[in-house]
Amino acid sequence: NGPYIYDAKGNLVYSGYGATGGQLAHDLKVAEYNGQRVLTYFQGNDRQGGNRGHGVIMDDRYHTIASVSPGLGRTSSDVHEFTVLPDGTALTTIFQPTPYDLTSFGVKQAIGWVIDGIFQEIDIQTGEVLFEWRSLDHVPLDETYNLLGSNADAGTGNTTALAWDYFHINSIEKDTSGDYIISSRYCSTVYKISGKDGSIIWRLGGKASNFAFVNFPNIFTFQHDPRIVSQNGPVTVLSLFDNSSDGYNTTTSSSSGMIISLDTSTWTATLLNQYTNPPPTTTLTTSQGSMQVLPNTNVFIGWGSVPQVSEFTADGTAVAIGSFGVANEAASYRARKISLDAWKGNPDSTPAVFAYASSASLPTVFYVSWNGATEVASWLFYGGNSESVEKLVAVGSAAKDGFETVFVASAFVGYGFVVALDEGGRRLGRSSVVKTFVPSLAQVPSNSTTLSNSTTLSNSTTLSNSTTLSNSTTLSNSTLLNSTALRFRR
Repeated sequence: NGPYIYDAKGNLVYSGYGATGGQLAHDLKVAEYNGQRVLTYFQGNDRQGGNRGHGVIMDDRYHTIASVSPGLGRTSSDVHEFTVLPDGTALTTIFQPTPYDLTSFGVKQAIGWVIDGIFQEIDIQTGEVLFEWRSLDHVPLDETYNLLGSNADAGTGNTTALAWDYFHINSIEKDTSGDYIISSRYCSTVYKISGKDGSIIWRLGGKASNFAFVNFPNIFTFQHDPRIVSQNGPVTVLSLFDNSSDGYNTTTSSSSGMIISLDTSTWTATLLNQYTNPPPTTTLTTSQGSMQVLPNTNVFIGWGSVPQVSEFTADGTAVAIGSFGVANEAASYRARKISLDAWKGNPDSTPAVFAYASSASLPTVFYVSWNGATEVASWLFYGGNSESVEKLVAVGSAAKDGFETVFVASAFVGYGFVVALDEGGRRLGRSSVVKTFVPSLAQVPSNSTTLSNSTTLSNSTTLSNSTTLSNSTTLSNSTLLNSTALRFRR
């Protein structure tokens, strides 16, 4: 439910939970826009027939400085691609329900519905659509492997909400010549599209591949995230994430990352390397996923619907495997690894601090964090028995330790604040002054309710929303019968 950044040890750096207003966030990346580093991601709602939302661009303060939506009257953007290019344009995907004659596919009504896989390149400042491509203009329905009505995700074609998802565009990459590499999950095909007229230059994979496959134990299926690694004359090297499954059809036992060399002089596709988690963490993911070739030639993989990331050396040796959530409860459409200098977050918030002591005769413990601040190296702690900043003195320091740093003062202080320092000792920001929380001094609610041994709650007894049971409420040896309703309100 938001964009997240972690350090190499898995510590949280930035949580964007709440920034999307309860909507989903996908495809978080670092980009350059108007001469500055920015974060970009898709924000929207998940629904049958594709997500609906828009692209978001955030500056280093984590403020939204631009948003991008499709033009030409199309429906809202889809989750599968939002990429900001250095020239100030953005690439985005659109899942457009479109009326279509499906009588030859068994739909009896006069007008059926198909999802047209569309992508646009858009000028961010003006909103002008500079290029648009539509799958229905170029790819026939019989290239799909996701047959009409064959599963819950295919659609029946009877209504806009159940439009047939025959193509499922899930990535766009623009090359140096101005052409586009796109991926169709349900055609199991990577297409090269002319940036001049939208014609298909070649197909890789699927039912109408232009390439013969060399050195492939299994040809990829239901893939995601094909990206250009290099281009040299007739040879293009691509990376991609091979799901090998769509949740209904499975072609191999494990998903993997692939590096493929395409030679249009011989029309051969050669598998150069393949990357799979070693047992016992071998992973089959039925949706989403990403693969990234790093500057040091290592490979970083996000496992999509399985909440894991992995890093491999170029020869396929796994050097890191991490999990960021519980299976079936968390997922990340894509994951990317960036260098430490690629993103410097400078939130305009202040550090968050909590001070605690078990009693006024014991030392105060400080807990401090600063969401999204990437340059903090250490913390300087101040304390005393006054609310005035000028009367508080330094009581110690601590190196930053994960997302939240804990510091124990040498004695009790009634008030305190914290200053963030970078590696050179420069002050980055200061928290507000907080009062040390001492449980024995905390206010106890007076209207407490006690249900003692003599209290019996029978079938007709109901404690409704108007009854408040505070922390001091005790229910001892009470008999609670099946029809008894207890509603606690804090």
